[in-house]
Amino acid sequence: DILKAFERLDSSYGLRTFEPGFATDAPGVGRITKLPCGTAENGAVYVHATTFAIAALFRMGEPEKAWQQIAKILPFSSHHKAPSHSPFVMPNSYVDNPQLNLTGQSMNDWQTGCSNVLLKLLVRYAFGFQPEIDYLRIAPANWQPFESLELHGLVHGKRVRLEYSQGDLRRREIYLNGKAWPLLIREETSGISAAHIPYEELTASKINEITVY
Repeated sequence: DILKAFERLDSSYGLRTFEPGFATDAPGVGRITKLPCGTAENGAVYVHATTFAIAALFRMGEPEKAWQQIAKILPFSSHHKAPSHSPFVMPNSYVDNPQLNLTGQSMNDWQTGCSNVLLKLLVRYAFGFQPEIDYLRIAPANWQPFESLELHGLVHGKRVRLEYSQGDLRRREIYLNGKAWPLLIREETSGISAAHIPYEELTASKINEITVY
């Protein structure tokens, strides 16, 4: 049901807040009815909400769909043919109302927290770099659009380099400093393999190499 809802809300610029938008005479919706359909919260792509949906797709075991949505909301993506925002600024929303000649534009051009949310979900779900109280959970997504990814991080004062390659998605392997680490299945819905590495297993004298195949 959630995936079907996302399909209905999808657009060229990401997931809309509503589809269709609310007409001006819609009762009980408040100020949203004063906004033209396809602008701001009324049927536009509200990027904060879209990033939460992307996180949901990762957690549901749909990483390919998640990456498709990431590509849509990035301000430098090629499908933004006539951007009204800076290519290095993650805007608050993308307007989609051809009747007003506003398609893929942003009403505001300032840096919003959407970019921070996007960075967090890339670290937590794409790379699967998830610090817990007593251990570091490594639970990367089962798909990503690159042959390999690399992340440098610091956890409990210890340096970590996480290298991630596609490998065999049916049989993940995770190594810590060249040593194979036992895997757990994190969630039934996503089927993501995870390694729980206690912090005492990480050395402070050098970079800890975590490799995911």
